[in-house]
Amino acid sequence: AQSLINFFAVKKNQETIAKLKKAGLRMQAEREDLVNKLNGNSFLVTGTLENYSRNEIKNRIEQNGGRVVSGISKKLDYLLVGKNPGSKLTKARKIDTIKILTEAEFLEMIK
Repeated sequence: AQSLINFFAVKKNQETIAKLKKAGLRMQAEREDLVNKLNGNSFLVTGTLENYSRNEIKNRIEQNGGRVVSGISKKLDYLLVGKNPGSKLTKARKIDTIKILTEAEFLEMIK
């Protein structure tokens, strides 16, 4: 951090940056403002969802600031459950910290 402070304190560097801005260089990358509604929480999907394929729901989770994981563990935050969930639901119920969500509850989270 100190090296950045030192860099920007040098008058010549400030002038160079000003020239680059004047020439049209954008100092911030343009990107869609991604919403961080899921706050980096981890999600695992089990069963068949009504409105999304696996890839689509994975993208929705990531676009909203969540992470998709591949297995049940104590580090898992949410299990998103569709129809015919299988053994993942049984395993998740044994870990008190995992929150179990329906598809409708998940969609409410990202509204």
